[in-house]
Amino acid sequence: MRALAGQLRTIAEGAGGAIASVETAAGGLDFKGPAATRLHAAISAFGARGRGAASELHDLSDLLLRSAAEVEAAQAERARLERLIADAAAKAGVN
Repeated sequence: MRALAGQLRTIAEGAGGAIASVETAAGGLDFKGPAATRLHAAISAFGARGRGAASELHDLSDLLLRSAAEVEAAQAERARLERLIADAAAKAGVN
């Protein structure tokens, strides 16, 4: 789970970087007219969707990390309880 969370975070960061590069390149375009307006609007919409997707990937990564911590805590508690049961059985002379 932690590895998947890391992969998702890496993908989100890469997507964010790519989106920023496209927006920077588009911002440097120097032309006017209706086509320019439509292109800038399309790039702006692309950036908004891309940032939204990257944000969702970050959120999913965070959820996976929290879930991994919960699973690890549950596993540790189970192991602790199993040790207590084994110790109690040993003290009682039960196999």
